[in-house]
Amino acid sequence: MKKRAISFVLAALMLVAFAVPALAAEEKTSTVTVTTLVAPTYEDAKGFSEGLAAVKKNGKWGFIDETGKVVIDFKYDYAGSFDEGYAVVGKSEEDWEEYYTCYIVDKTGKETALRWEIYGETEIVELWGSENFGTPFFQNGVLVLNGFAFGTDGMEIVPVEADIHTLIDKIDNLGIDGFSVMYGDGEKEYYYNYTCAGVCVDGLIPMYLQGEECWVCFLMDKTGHVVKDFADKITQDWDTENVVYLNALRAPVDGYMLAANSTMEPGTLGEFDTRYGVMDYATGNWVIAPKYTGYRYNLGGNFFLNGLWIVKSGDKFGAVNKSGTEVIPVEYDYIDVYNHGLAAACKDGKWFYLDTYGNRYDVGLPGGGTAKNLAVAGSFGSNGTAAVYDEDTGKGYLVMDTPVNGVLPAIEGSDGVALSTYFPGFDGTVESLSTTLTPSEIVAFEQNGKYGFYKLNFDLVGQNPFTDVLPGAYYFDQVVWAANEEIVDTSVKEFEPETGCPRWQVVDFLWRAADCPEPTLTESPFEDVTPADSFYEAVLWANENKIALGRTATTFDPYGTVNRSEALTFLYRAAGEPEAEEKGEGFADVADNAYYIDAVSWAVSQSEPIAKGIGGNKFAPNSRVIKCDMILFLYRAVEENGIDTTVGAK
Repeated sequence: MKKRAISFVLAALMLVAFAVPALAAEEKTSTVTVTTLVAPTYEDAKGFSEGLAAVKKNGKWGFIDETGKVVIDFKYDYAGSFDEGYAVVGKSEEDWEEYYTCYIVDKTGKETALRWEIYGETEIVELWGSENFGTPFFQNGVLVLNGFAFGTDGMEIVPVEADIHTLIDKIDNLGIDGFSVMYGDGEKEYYYNYTCAGVCVDGLIPMYLQGEECWVCFLMDKTGHVVKDFADKITQDWDTENVVYLNALRAPVDGYMLAANSTMEPGTLGEFDTRYGVMDYATGNWVIAPKYTGYRYNLGGNFFLNGLWIVKSGDKFGAVNKSGTEVIPVEYDYIDVYNHGLAAACKDGKWFYLDTYGNRYDVGLPGGGTAKNLAVAGSFGSNGTAAVYDEDTGKGYLVMDTPVNGVLPAIEGSDGVALSTYFPGFDGTVESLSTTLTPSEIVAFEQNGKYGFYKLNFDLVGQNPFTDVLPGAYYFDQVVWAANEEIVDTSVKEFEPETGCPRWQVVDFLWRAADCPEPTLTESPFEDVTPADSFYEAVLWANENKIALGRTATTFDPYGTVNRSEALTFLYRAAGEPEAEEKGEGFADVADNAYYIDAVSWAVSQSEPIAKGIGGNKFAPNSRVIKCDMILFLYRAVEENGIDTTVGAK
């Protein structure tokens, strides 16, 4: 039965972190097998993105697919990675080797020149030096390149002139000493510089309008209209004459915007004191006061990753939630961004991982023990693994995001694989390791001066499949157990643990825990349960075994709310309605004649109680059951008490 197999799975995961020699030959552990996908034939290579990778041959860049087939010919002097179906490429002028004309290219190789308007003329974008490309990528149909925003048609997205003039008027009316917009040369009423300040999120592009002494922030939509400006945030302390203005707009997402207050003496642009916080961009009110000296966020623009924002005060890092509470104290030498509920952290020269509750996880070594001297720990990738390097063993490992007994299981790859598999560019020194590396299924490698690609095939035993079930949560182990037992649906990425558990889902959990037996009923007795429903067989099975009956003779009410007493009654019936060893705790809110009295008494009287009271001699039988708590009930019955929940169906 699957519910007995979970002990096997958990033991296998424990084996990764702790030596159990007697079982080593029998238990299955997580592995990663590394094979050569593309032989090392190229002069340089970048990682795969959206199925294509930029590679260099005979001094020119092109793109190949995962079979090694050339998809876009080698004709570029610069090539970026694909995002949303486009990549940025550059061609050098013959006489100017470091002077690039810029294009975007789609996956068919179709080129579109990037164009901007200069003094009323449309010109192709040209950049001096490849470093000016930065890390260009499309997000929400907008490309940010060297401080400018472009659409997928290649045209620069510029603010509407009338909106800019309105903003300029606001600035001029502020009466701030030494702060005015740059005036033109007579051909235009105004001359102004605007700069893109961050990626497009929620359809909004953060921008700056630069003046002689300062600048003002505003948000622009993809049509160029100024949606919101923050001119009213510019103030002056007349005692010191210092100007305070909004700075460093980033990532307007879900109503929040990362921003900063900068204090500057007039006439000293670039010499100012900056403090970062979080603003409600609709109202302009600070949600988190600007008091931090630094921060971290990902390239996609999100900064509340897993609900926490990494902040810096002085030379120390911590993390705050959306209300500004410091969940992780500002006392760490470094904290990377969160992903899968974990962040790489360093304190007193030691690397480890932190969950969103502040719990620390060391890294277990393959074969037993824990890594005592990690030189660096990387961020978790989308596949739920991170890369670490252990100085004591001189090896790089992959790490799973599913903790076992307080450690994160490490996985050693195929024999003979170089450390550069997990850390591209590693030159044998700790300093060359990237703390933002996230492992992917295809990685570039270098061999004898030529580049190729490895394919990483993961076999991760007991992995957590859900992005919203995070380490440290009181239900984490139990939901991972249910996922690996196929009691819960793992085809979706979110479990939604704290949503209500409707009648069909409680029944579905019990049915899956019983190995999905086929019902003998061939037709549904309920008009609201049809063969088109995913839970059709589960409801029929539960009904014919009298585990869950209908609300009426003809309706089951599959989406109806289930409370604690009903959930335990279903579980009690599945267990064969055994007698309780004692009558329970005599809860004040559980009447002696209640239909669920036996189920509650049975649940609370187990050696490891399946359910407990809420305090004050109350059980709360009518409180709704959320998904994670239903899984807790089932786990406690099956795993902690060894109860066979299929007896009631025999």
